[in-house]
Amino acid sequence: CYRVSSSTTLSLLWKSQAQQEFATLGVSWNEQAGALAAANEDGSLVLYNANGEHTASATCQETELFGLCWQSPSKLLTASSAVLVWDRRAGLSAPARKLEPVLEAAAPLAPQP
Repeated sequence: CYRVSSSTTLSLLWKSQAQQEFATLGVSWNEQAGALAAANEDGSLVLYNANGEHTASATCQETELFGLCWQSPSKLLTASSAVLVWDRRAGLSAPARKLEPVLEAAAPLAPQP
């Protein structure tokens, strides 16, 4: 993670020591939580503090987590084949809730008479 300290200077804030064999597909910082969340290609969710120290991680049965956002300082939403709701207060052992898509008849692409 880098900080822009001027228009021409990047300062290294932290660097993970782990050799990753997968891509991080989304990151999101929450100021109130003081945490950076990373959604990964292997279906894992990893949290870091402001110093770049690993604070929590979880895996799910999804093959990939495509993106994420914070709902509150304690809840995260991740996107995969469903929307997963993660609660930091529960320790991130598993998603607190899974919001499955509702498959109905396809909407027409053009106005119908």
